[in-house]
Amino acid sequence: MLISITGFFGYKIFQKRIKSILVPEIEESKVAGINSIQAILYLILGLALLILSAQVLVGAASSIAEQLGVSTAIIGLTIVALGTSLPELAASITCVLKGHHDLAIGNIVGSNLLNLLAVLPFPGLLSAGPFDPSLLYRDYFGVLILTLLLAFFCHRAIKKNKMIGRINGMIFLSIYGGWFTLMLIQVQS
Repeated sequence: MLISITGFFGYKIFQKRIKSILVPEIEESKVAGINSIQAILYLILGLALLILSAQVLVGAASSIAEQLGVSTAIIGLTIVALGTSLPELAASITCVLKGHHDLAIGNIVGSNLLNLLAVLPFPGLLSAGPFDPSLLYRDYFGVLILTLLLAFFCHRAIKKNKMIGRINGMIFLSIYGGWFTLMLIQVQS
């Protein structure tokens, strides 16, 4: 279903963009002063730092969970999720500030697809273990509902030739705040 929604919005965005000439946009987005070799070196350096920081993040999160007596699932759903999402948030904000709104949406949808279809299977493939059923009912169902809500907002914005505005952003932030509060209540009980 997620693939269908992504495909639909990809088609709609492509359909709108095909009417304009893309060459000036591509030339405008080139980074000045960086050649291909430098870009590849920066990419490799960034990936190496990402791998090292991921190991530190997992160790620190496990330690926090142990010290607080909290489930590692709760720490994973809150602190680790926030820490791993900050680069995506920074990239999306940069895209929006530079006027590349479609790139920001693509970053969000693409990241979620990658997490669901490529990242999620690996723990099970490498070391299968018990699965907490509350994750399925509370969290995965929530992801599905929020994906459908985002699809609705995007469809409405495309249909009316408008943007996903601040009110919609506040709705999503409020939902996250409510979900985070639910996590804290569950930890305390």
